[in-house]
Amino acid sequence: PDADRVGVAVRNSEGNYQLLTGNQIGALLTYYLVSNKTDINSKDAVIMTIVTSELGANIAKAYGATVFDTLTGFKFIGEKINEFEEKNDYNFLFGYEESYGYLAGTFVRDKDAVISSVLIVEMAAFYKSKGLTLLDAIDRIYKEYGYYSDALDSFTFKGIGGKDKIKSIVDK
Repeated sequence: PDADRVGVAVRNSEGNYQLLTGNQIGALLTYYLVSNKTDINSKDAVIMTIVTSELGANIAKAYGATVFDTLTGFKFIGEKINEFEEKNDYNFLFGYEESYGYLAGTFVRDKDAVISSVLIVEMAAFYKSKGLTLLDAIDRIYKEYGYYSDALDSFTFKGIGGKDKIKSIVDK
């Protein structure tokens, strides 16, 4: 019923669709936003969760923005935005996490695929006007900021033994 996450598939050079990871989309959006804003400074903030790749953080820092890490979940990004407003110390630019959640602007305090989808289309059109695809753009970002690989491992622990295993992991 709500639109909170968005994924992107693009055609590669073989004509097949290739899915971008949440980290790749986040890095692309971070780069697009900070590279097209003329007055970035240390009061401008990009927020990521601790499970997110450092690529976007390195891009934001290279442009002079301050990067904040939060625990996993957009409620923590929203809390940071509230804190910025209460203290009047940072301007929120962008936030994301690897699980395809993105947030630009402060009028929504949660991941928002509606705004993010429009921003992704705008970004794709921008790169297309320069003769580039999103795959070309991420390749350029990798060449400038380093190559990153990300993968997701999912573990299932079933039954009472699984419950005990989870408790043991959490206790550690």
